[in-house]
Amino acid sequence: MNRRDFLMGMAGFLAIPIARANEGMIPMGQMGQAVMPAPAGQEIKPYREVDLVYADRNSVLFGISFNCPHCRAYDSMMASWGASLPVNYLAYDRLPLVYDKPSMMAAAAYYAHKRAVKGDFGAVNAFMGRAFESIQDKKGDMLDPALWRKASGRPIDIKAVQEEALQAARRVVQYDIKHSPSLIVGGRYVVTPNDAGGRDDLFIQLANGLASMVLIDLGYRA
Repeated sequence: MNRRDFLMGMAGFLAIPIARANEGMIPMGQMGQAVMPAPAGQEIKPYREVDLVYADRNSVLFGISFNCPHCRAYDSMMASWGASLPVNYLAYDRLPLVYDKPSMMAAAAYYAHKRAVKGDFGAVNAFMGRAFESIQDKKGDMLDPALWRKASGRPIDIKAVQEEALQAARRVVQYDIKHSPSLIVGGRYVVTPNDAGGRDDLFIQLANGLASMVLIDLGYRA
């Protein structure tokens, strides 16, 4: 099977209606309302499509909150998956979800660290692990700059990346993100672990399928 056949097959996977195993389940993370069961017999897509955000057409963004245990649980797995994407067509990055002052500080710290390490994937992954530990295990204050300096292990200039943090806040609105974590593919498709009934394997299949759809649209060839 060639690469295009594989992509078409993965894209076709998304045409299969998926029963919601998570009826009545509370959405992942800190935001949103309880998921309501779909009406009997109604087929639903296992993802949400939004108006294209053109600036993100070549991006896969994993929306996370640093105080969200589900985001922590999925972060390493999704980073490994993101590293497998053809970066010249779809570049993976986290999207810190901004919805209050602490999350704005967190977003700025993330982008400041990323700038300090020149986007080094391993160094960013290490920062994520230390930040999750400081906030979730040690109950650190997300508004404390010292927490983020320690997580980074480098001098970071939070004030220099305010525009990136503001852009993260705009994306939360653009994509109408209410659940964390959320995966945004190609500036058009949004999927959450809830859409996969909380199953890691199915969530990765959905991510693969959406990425394949976008890669086909972008004219990707192996």
